[in-house]
Amino acid sequence: MIIFVDLDDTLLPKSQKLSPYTIEILKECQKKGHKLVFSTARSIQAAMPVFKQIKADYMVLNGGSSIYNNSLNLLYENRIGKRETKEIISYLEGKGLYTLLVEAGDGFLTDNKDFVDKYHAKLVDFNKLDLDAIKMVYIDDYQDNAKYLRKKYNLDIINYIGCNLQKVSKHTKAEGNKILLKLLNTVEKTICFGDDLGDIEMLNDADFPVCMCNSQPALLNLNFPKTEATCEDDGVAKYLAKYVLNK
Repeated sequence: MIIFVDLDDTLLPKSQKLSPYTIEILKECQKKGHKLVFSTARSIQAAMPVFKQIKADYMVLNGGSSIYNNSLNLLYENRIGKRETKEIISYLEGKGLYTLLVEAGDGFLTDNKDFVDKYHAKLVDFNKLDLDAIKMVYIDDYQDNAKYLRKKYNLDIINYIGCNLQKVSKHTKAEGNKILLKLLNTVEKTICFGDDLGDIEMLNDADFPVCMCNSQPALLNLNFPKTEATCEDDGVAKYLAKYVLNK
């Protein structure tokens, strides 16, 4: 079985530290031949602290736009082109909106010094930016601009972690998961854990979708099986122990 798991508020508690119990269960799943896959909006840099705690077999990162194996080799990546990156930043500026961060492969970039320490970002001048972005994040309370950018540039734009942050990338997590399954050339059953609106598509695609009981209300209202415990209480591991390891 392929185990797709979101990180923030799904596998990870607020402390960002996996419990010994969760690590033990995940390793036991791997020993029995199940593949562990992190499927997250995080970049490779942001996912590494979790990878160091439990070595996933694969990581679908940047909201589905990058895929790595457990040797940290890049298997797949689809970026927003240089021209499109510039045009999107310019468009948002013209609408009075702020581009918070650009992920370019070696960490976040920002043109606001207030976000340098918060996001471990490099300070740059966005007007002089000349690169293809893996992911962009901007602030907007409404969806009209997202609809326009989605259609014009064939992008995925989702409301990020239940607030007014909008995540921009070439793929959804669900699309990234499908690409990984194609690369693996496997027909193994899949189980998927998520907690936010951006996880709905990959939950729908899974053979066994599981919604965290601490999920966003909109997700809890959907008809997905739910964990009995939250991310603060080993929710993913307890579900795997009961239904996959049959403990």
